[in-house]
Amino acid sequence: MQKKTKKVLTIAGSDPCGGAGVQADLKTFQALGVYGMAVITAITVQNTTGIKRIALLDKELVAEQLEFLFSDITPDAVKTGMLGNEEIAQSVAEQIQKFNIKNLIVDPIIYASDSTPLIVGHGVEIIKEKLLPLATVTTPNVVEAQSLCGFEVQGIESMMKAAETIQKYGVRYVIITGGHLPRTEQAVDVLFDGRGHTLLPGVRLQGKENVHGSGCVFSAALTAQLALGNDIVTSAKKAKEFVSLALESALKLGNGRLSSNTII
Repeated sequence: MQKKTKKVLTIAGSDPCGGAGVQADLKTFQALGVYGMAVITAITVQNTTGIKRIALLDKELVAEQLEFLFSDITPDAVKTGMLGNEEIAQSVAEQIQKFNIKNLIVDPIIYASDSTPLIVGHGVEIIKEKLLPLATVTTPNVVEAQSLCGFEVQGIESMMKAAETIQKYGVRYVIITGGHLPRTEQAVDVLFDGRGHTLLPGVRLQGKENVHGSGCVFSAALTAQLALGNDIVTSAKKAKEFVSLALESALKLGNGRLSSNTII
């Protein structure tokens, strides 16, 4: 009997370089053996040196993509990436709620690797108030966690506190990734399940500090693992292992940052 293929959806922006965004998500899904689908929220003009221009899609077009897809296919897991503004974030939340989508993973992308803002207006507030209550898990890095919790996040203890604060918005699990913490020998992620914290240590790879797309790859890998039926701790560990391999094999494609590489 043929094994049923798991279906996963990314709702995110396009990265022409392929190291982040929808392109990285789809490659990650493929590498992990799930069927990837995509709804586009934004077109970016960028290369490895940075972002030149961002064109956000109309909120109605994003909503229509989701509504027509969900009326035909129910994904086993859905992740959000770059949403761009409060109107798109609101539209996504409405469609997720309308179709009672389960296994929602919110990657609250706020800044690009070159510090370009990737969500404007009251978009972060909509993520907190509308999307996180619908989500199974959210995966902010320490910079994004600061925007969500409202205080500085500098180490493990503050990551734990931030995870507890973010969980109060209604999301079931919070994973704060520690790769952006400076001057640490290990890249430690913190998982909070509402009762306790699980620390997920990993080796900090030297020379890989400027890799573009690691957050997208981690959240996409986590989405795939949850769709495959793994529990949250197992999924987080497997996603962390996968992103480490993607960092190890990162490619120098142009004159700027390295690009995460999921062909591993």
